[in-house]
Amino acid sequence: MASSMLDETTRNDPKTRAIIIFYEFQSGKPISECYKNFRNRMGSDYVDYQEFKLWFQRFSAGNFDLNYDKSQDTKYRTINDLPVHIFEKICSNLGDDHQEKYRFILRYVCESFRSFVNSWTPKFENILIDSDYERITVEFDDKKCRYHRFLTPFLTQKHHDFALDDLISVLNFPNFKFDKLQIGQKSIIDQAFLEKLLLKIESLNLKIHAKTVVLNYSGREIDILKFCEIPELLEIDNSGKARIDEIFTKLNKFGYSIHKKDEQFKKKLPSIILTYQKQPTASEAAEIVKTLLQYHTLEYCQLDGPSRIQSFKKKILEFGAKYVPSNESYFLNFPIPDSLDFFEIECSEFIVIKKKKKKTISIQ
Repeated sequence: MASSMLDETTRNDPKTRAIIIFYEFQSGKPISECYKNFRNRMGSDYVDYQEFKLWFQRFSAGNFDLNYDKSQDTKYRTINDLPVHIFEKICSNLGDDHQEKYRFILRYVCESFRSFVNSWTPKFENILIDSDYERITVEFDDKKCRYHRFLTPFLTQKHHDFALDDLISVLNFPNFKFDKLQIGQKSIIDQAFLEKLLLKIESLNLKIHAKTVVLNYSGREIDILKFCEIPELLEIDNSGKARIDEIFTKLNKFGYSIHKKDEQFKKKLPSIILTYQKQPTASEAAEIVKTLLQYHTLEYCQLDGPSRIQSFKKKILEFGAKYVPSNESYFLNFPIPDSLDFFEIECSEFIVIKKKKKKTISIQ
């Protein structure tokens, strides 16, 4: 009991702790070895390394005053205390493009720098998010930020957090609008990272304003559209050959009103480009066109024509299209039910679908 009480007393008395450290200092050994011996003798939690180092360095400088109280030391300023105008003065010497060039470096210097940098209005026009097994790449215009996968087991996905932090700092800036958002370039994006991105955007109730959105359909990339204002142009890589009506049904759930026929809903329809890895066969092209002909909101469509164009035409004629008497070789017409409009289908190197109105004759 007495030993326990003595141990507790020395723990709570800075001067007693300093005396014990002084005895260790007198051995003349390096600080690392002294601290190791000290921990073995007194226990690993008796004094932390910072306090041991403080007294060891004082004794090394010939200062043996044991009445020293470090709480009375003058508080030294750190980089966190740098005034805003000084920080801005320093940055102005880095060049006119310092905000774009050093934004994602200065954010990690310290907390105050992060706050300053986050207040800079983003001037990026294009954002591309791509990934492979080893890293996440986020391109802000021509500025590439690469976040490499950590090899340490419990940090393997830490690069996700760094990439997400930088990306959200831009996307979440008030009224930030830009030209193009592209998700996935060479392959399907890292789905674990994408899941974190979608959850973060949802938690912030964030709305993305991009004129053009480019993405793959194969993974969950298309779910980003839930959080995007309807763009002017939507480009979807459909190399996986998903059914057109499946894609349109999903877009409709995101508020794109593709199934609506009223004129007022046309404002909610962007220009849509579906890209394929290979030129479609006659059967594939026919299925695409037959699906499109059922969407009466369609105004214009163009796709690469198949090599067997006659086989394609036969399938479309069987679906209800009619020859155009004046040009049977290249044009078909497809009537739109309950409407004076019809779709003109040009069949050549490209298959072009245009909505047109039937000519009417007015008799006075």
